[in-house]
Order: sequence, then C-alpha cells, then structure tokens
Amino acid sequence: MTTLGEEIISRMTKFTEQLENGGRVEKTFASWEELAVAVNNWSMANFGSQSGLGLLMPLLGIVEEVGEYDEALTLEDKEDAIGDILIFALDYAKRAGMDLSDIPIWSDHISYCPNKWVSKLAHARLKRFQKIRGMENISAFRVKEKEAIAGLFGACEGLAHSLGSDGAFEIACKTFINVVAKRKWHTQPDKPITFESSCEDFKNVAAELNWGIS
Repeated sequence: MTTLGEEIISRMTKFTEQLENGGRVEKTFASWEELAVAVNNWSMANFGSQSGLGLLMPLLGIVEEVGEYDEALTLEDKEDAIGDILIFALDYAKRAGMDLSDIPIWSDHISYCPNKWVSKLAHARLKRFQKIRGMENISAFRVKEKEAIAGLFGACEGLAHSLGSDGAFEIACKTFINVVAKRKWHTQPDKPITFESSCEDFKNVAAELNWGIS
C-alpha cells in the first residue's frame, strides 16, 4: 500500500526534468493536506525541529510575510508574500499535528484580512502556553488553532483573487514547487535544491522520525 508520503514523493519526482529544464509547475497536489506534508518534509529536512521552537518559527514567518504583503508595491511581490504566508502556515499546521484533509482547496470563508487570523492563532498559542482563557483545555485549543489556520487560508484566497485568477491553493503550489523546494539551506544555501536530492532528504528525515516512508 502506497503511503501519502510515497505518493507525494512520486508525484514530485515526475516534474524533475521539467523543473531542471527551466519549466514551471502550476499545480501538482490534490489537497492542502498533501501540500502540507510536502512542505513540512522539506522544512524538517532543512531546519529540523528548530531546537524546540518548531511551532514558533513558522508562526513568526507568517507574521513576517503578512508584513511583507502590506509593504509590497507590485502585484508580483504581493503574490510572492501570499505564497510565503501559506507555506509557513502549512508548516505550522503539520508541526502542530493538524490534519488538513477536511479543509477544501477553495475556501468557503473568503476574507481580505490575514492579520485577524494571525492574531487569533497567536492568541490561541500564547494562552495555551500560559494555560489560561480556556486554552488549558487541549480540545478547545485545537479547535481555535485550526479555525485560525482555515481562516488564514480564506483571507489568502480573498487576497489572491484580488490580484488575478489564481486562488490561494494555486499560489501555494507554485510557491513551493517553483521556489521553496529548490532551496537547500542546511547544506548548500547558495545552490538551488534538485528534486532528486530533495526527495532523498525527505526520505532520510522520514526514516529518522519513523514516518513509514521508504
């Protein structure tokens, strides 16, 4: 039986030649969950657990990119920021153990204010750490945390369609495949990553963490 991780690696590998020849991939994943697993695999391969701050780091990344979106002066820069917001959000979600299978590719809750949902996510995480405001209850916390992530996707959906025809999911796929997955910060920060080496890194990390990907 093929695992989700194996399916993702297989699907990504099919585009190796296209990418190495300078091609661009518009969409290669079927769901937020599939894309999130690939993003998290890449993140773990490049940054590991980040010394116990694994959830804080992508949350800070979301905050950074929301600021970059607000400062962006061109449509291209705004789309880049939306893509990066989503990549950090997906990494956060998987580091938090979230299952995104029930979140539709096209959000039913479109808005144009990512700041609202970033604030809600930070609130839930902070109060959980402090064990106050009801967030000491893990079930209540998980509900608020996932609501914030889903809301953030909806905000990015609205922002994406204000720029053009691509939705948030399409932008996230393009950002990951054409930009993020080519980076290999942990060993060669000055050289782009190849899909072959990326898949090997994913497999090695998966083996270390016993994810059942061979």
